Amino acid sequence: MQASLAALLDQVRGSRAVLPHLAALERALGAQGLSAIDACPQASLARICAQLASLPLPDGDIPLLALQTRLLRALGATAGVRATAPVAAGAAAATSVGAATTGVSDFHLPMRFDDSRMLSVDEASMTDFDAAMQAQRQP
Repeated sequence: MQASLAALLDQVRGSRAVLPHLAALERALGAQGLSAIDACPQASLARICAQLASLPLPDGDIPLLALQTRLLRALGATAGVRATAPVAAGAAAATSVGAATTGVSDFHLPMRFDDSRMLSVDEASMTDFDAAMQAQRQP
């Protein structure tokens, strides 16, 4: 997992400076192994998950997908919620490879983008934006 994360961060110069939580996780995984994830506080786990989600993960990189799943589970466990997703159809081979390479017996692929929900984005003027922000701040 650490090697896959390092390879991902090596793809873009300066990524460790821009994504400091992922860089810290990379170092911690090298020094402490997977116990580094369990030692992270919830706020750090949330930042790590957000930073990892902002990157395009290679589809075939099972260790990175396993890392993402483990992070989501750890985040869910610290919040008192189980954060698991069912294995996607056709990924049975990936499951057995992931379990063999990560030591995780119940390996699940992370949840993918839910395209059944719709997000609408409209342009707005700065005046409209400021008015909306002020309305949101008022009780």
